[in-house]
Amino acid sequence: MAFKPAKIEKIRLIIPKKHYSSVASLLGRIGVMQVEVLAKESKGFLGGYMDDRYGYLSECSRKIRGFVSALPEQKTDRKVSFKSVDEAARGINKIKAYNKVSELKKQQERAAASINYSDKMLALLEKFHDLDFDIGILDTQRTASFFVSGKEAERFIERLSQERQVIQRDKSEFLLVIPKAYKDELIRLSNGFKVSLEPVPSFKGSVKSNIKWQYDIKNRAQTVISRTNAALLKISKKYYAIAECSSIEDIQKILRDRLSIKGRDRHRDIKTRPSA
Repeated sequence: MAFKPAKIEKIRLIIPKKHYSSVASLLGRIGVMQVEVLAKESKGFLGGYMDDRYGYLSECSRKIRGFVSALPEQKTDRKVSFKSVDEAARGINKIKAYNKVSELKKQQERAAASINYSDKMLALLEKFHDLDFDIGILDTQRTASFFVSGKEAERFIERLSQERQVIQRDKSEFLLVIPKAYKDELIRLSNGFKVSLEPVPSFKGSVKSNIKWQYDIKNRAQTVISRTNAALLKISKKYYAIAECSSIEDIQKILRDRLSIKGRDRHRDIKTRPSA
């Protein structure tokens, strides 16, 4: 039993069971205390007792929360129950799908990154839609290419040396091809103008073939996401009910009680620590 004042300051009292009734009655008559009963499992943590068990339950809590957060929410009529928090902890550790879920999520992250990259490349390739030559010549061992855009793009292009080729895309955007040796100098010069330089990545073949290639990459990545979603849903149907199990909430309550107790101890230590 722990007694927590409703106002002024929270304290903790540990009393022998044989004096429980008399102390509780006295405090009740005084009317200065509000009594709150700690969870049975939480009592063992008073005074730092059973720290190893707290660490064990904390690790179980971390595992199940991370596991469930990676799964699609799955409402189910299936009920899971445990007789105690220790049995719930053992049940958490018996789940064999942790590594599988972690790997599926990594596959999804890689696929999502691939889709994002392909979308950027497709947007870039759209700027080449009217070019009918091998765009691989835009980035070679000897040449580098940039899209130059901005309010001062035209003035910037005019200031460059004659050792460059320019294809004007519209009033404020140009495709600039220069000797690769001048690349750093170009970037330095651009700092004095209101322009944006977008490097053209290495491509091989025609614009049409590159667009097809990027769509193929994107479609494969979307297939991976669909497949992994189906696998995660299957795992969720089997294990999601554990997240709604009352024993899991009991573990969370024990951990919250532990943090509250430790927090009060630290606050008390700070207040009672002698000043230098």
